[in-house]
Amino acid sequence: MVAPHEARYGERTVTGPSLASVGVAVLDASGTIRSASAALARLLHRPLAELVGRPLREALGGVAADGPTPAPSDPAHYDTRVHVGDSALWVRVTIAEAPRDGGPAGTHLAVIEDISETRRTEQRERVQRAVAELLSVASPLGEEMLELFCRELGWDAGRLWLASRAQELRFMQLWVHPDAGLPEPHRTRAAARDSLAARAWVARRPVWQSEPTTPNGAADRSGLDGLTSGLAFPIVLDDEVLGVIDLWGRTKRAEEPETLALAANVGRQIAQFIGRRRAEVALRGSQKQLTSIIDNTPALVLVTHVDGRLLRLNRSAEATFGVDRASAVGRPFRDVLPEAIATSLAERIDEVVAGDTKTDPAESVERLPLRNELRTYLAQHFALPDGTAQPYAVSSILTDITDRERAEHDLRLLAGQVSAADDAARRKLARDIHDSIGQTLSAIKMDLGRALREPERHDELVATLARGVGLVDEVIAQTRTLTFDLYPAMLDDLGLVPTLQSYADGFGAAARMGVTVTESGRRREPATALRNYLFRAVKELLNNVRKHANASQVLVAVRFTESRIRILVADDGDGFDPTLALSPQKRTGLGLADMRQHVAFLGGELHIDAEQSRGTQVILELPLEERIDG
Repeated sequence: MVAPHEARYGERTVTGPSLASVGVAVLDASGTIRSASAALARLLHRPLAELVGRPLREALGGVAADGPTPAPSDPAHYDTRVHVGDSALWVRVTIAEAPRDGGPAGTHLAVIEDISETRRTEQRERVQRAVAELLSVASPLGEEMLELFCRELGWDAGRLWLASRAQELRFMQLWVHPDAGLPEPHRTRAAARDSLAARAWVARRPVWQSEPTTPNGAADRSGLDGLTSGLAFPIVLDDEVLGVIDLWGRTKRAEEPETLALAANVGRQIAQFIGRRRAEVALRGSQKQLTSIIDNTPALVLVTHVDGRLLRLNRSAEATFGVDRASAVGRPFRDVLPEAIATSLAERIDEVVAGDTKTDPAESVERLPLRNELRTYLAQHFALPDGTAQPYAVSSILTDITDRERAEHDLRLLAGQVSAADDAARRKLARDIHDSIGQTLSAIKMDLGRALREPERHDELVATLARGVGLVDEVIAQTRTLTFDLYPAMLDDLGLVPTLQSYADGFGAAARMGVTVTESGRRREPATALRNYLFRAVKELLNNVRKHANASQVLVAVRFTESRIRILVADDGDGFDPTLALSPQKRTGLGLADMRQHVAFLGGELHIDAEQSRGTQVILELPLEERIDG
């Protein structure tokens, strides 16, 4: 930094920023320069001889024609723009009466100071402030923005180009100064690839053009006849060029680094605004999506201020609690919600605000009297912090787990019944083995022992051995029956339908009823686990008929479709009330209720059509593609 200088004239001292930026001239009463400092000549880029003898206003290029007339007493000030070669600078002219000291009357002292940097700073701040104000009320890509740039930066026309997905700049807006006197511009659809706007787009920085030619020598007024110099700057958001603004003037204008820097800053300012606007739009969209999700979730969602005011509740909460959201929001939740719910919620809010749950949600199980029944909810409460990380509200999410609790209760009951049924099956198997095979084998042993002890009784021995052979045949038949009940080998060898037919023949003969098995559709053998379950299910249904139906005829109809198997078991017996048979409280073994749950687990359905004294139909329908392990 050059040290400030002092220029002395008589007893008056003129202080300026630096010798290089301040010049001094002595004027006569008519305003003509009688003498001047070398610094003034350097400042104006003119020989000293050209300045002396010329009126000050003429020496300054005639731009200061509206400046004040030298005053005889107090100093007069005015700012003016002076063209120096291909550039221009701003100067501040201060004129004051010079001390006489024997000099001629009416002599004045003129101090000319270069204030270009000050004016550029003021201009930059003014433009950025005006851009910010305009962005707050208008579109950043509108005609008003072009007018602002042209008027503030001294250009005659301006255009906006937006980058398209087709990798070209498309014309969007044009503004022409009403006093420019330009012919009607050609409104081109897209900017030429070697145009000033395209060069700024590719370079991603402001580009200046002093002459009306492109780098390859072709004319580049881009459809704006009568214009000479131009400036183009891109609007870059992150790595994306959103568009380009180009400004044009009628006169030759040398490159101005400060204007290039200002254009770059303004381009970033507009891009940041567009980025914020996009973020706001995205945020509003996200908020709408979040609101939609919250409103449509079956869980109950409430937001309560720490002072007790209800800030928000979703549709599920509105319907469950029987309140109107519009009138409930803003009121104390104790005045809006049912008493039992309000009491529980108050306790949880106090825990969240005062406890260690400001970061981790507090969980509780709430049992609330709703809809004429006691409903169970899994409640999660967590704090919503403000800007100081202090909780200002508590969000509560209550998920109805009543049905889940009931299902878990039924599952525990079913597990106990399965265990009991398994024990019963084991006891029955042991009893059957003891009562049939064991007793028969004991009889055989006794007969054989008697024959060994009495060999001389030949005839009786033959009869005993014959009876023993018969007993062995019974043991074999009983063994086959037991193994068939446990797992028939026919399922693996012949498949489901032949096994059902074989079982139905033996079952019908033993139960003294007619059992018919029919088949329709193209047979498709189910997977092993599904096939085994279907066989056990039909056995269970036939046993139910034998025990409870008092029927004479039973039909087992198997129908195959492309992807499903349907088995109908119908009897002509007494019928029953299905609601009692399916009640979890009434069942004591593996009955219809357990069968329905198992079928549902396999992806199928079980239907029952039964009335007292009109017989029963049970339909099992399952997907053939289902595969289970076990």
